[in-house]
Amino acid sequence: VSKNNAYAKTRDYLIAIDNLYISYVRLIKEHGNKFTWGQLSFQKEQIVKLLDDEINYFSQHQTEIRKTNTLEDLPGQAEELKTHLVEELDKKIYKTLATYEVAEAQGAFDEFNALSQILDRVVVFKLKSGETKSIVANWTTEIKSIREKTDSQLNKSLSALNATPQNSASSGELEIISQLASGAKEELKRSKPLFAEVMAIL
Repeated sequence: VSKNNAYAKTRDYLIAIDNLYISYVRLIKEHGNKFTWGQLSFQKEQIVKLLDDEINYFSQHQTEIRKTNTLEDLPGQAEELKTHLVEELDKKIYKTLATYEVAEAQGAFDEFNALSQILDRVVVFKLKSGETKSIVANWTTEIKSIREKTDSQLNKSLSALNATPQNSASSGELEIISQLASGAKEELKRSKPLFAEVMAIL
């Protein structure tokens, strides 16, 4: 009876662990819907498939656990799960988060470019008419600087991302890519007061 109780509790515990990881992966998957992917939207499908494969793995692992009959059957299932977490899940999550970092920065950069192009047309008109010429000219120079620096940081982060395998990345690679993408985001933040300033002038 004691052995059977131990089996039941251990089985339920392993199933609960699988449920926890399913929720964790779904949460990460949902985060990918919270920002615009921009030019990297084609990578979203790859990431969704990567995460769906993991959800399927944990669901299948639960099925295998439910098929067990004795306490002796469970340590093997626990060991398989442990191995999968280290050799598969962690690397796929690092790859996903690295891709999110770059895609989020790219999406923001695309929006920056769209807005700045609209304002550039108005700015050119103002320059031709001679209104607030020096201020508008300086604004144009600053926006160009932000665009170039952001583009440089994005290219570096994208190159680092592309250098990783298709379905995995290490924690070190994630850190490098995150730093590069964060550099691009910081550059873009500089544009907020500039946009506000030129809008007030125009």
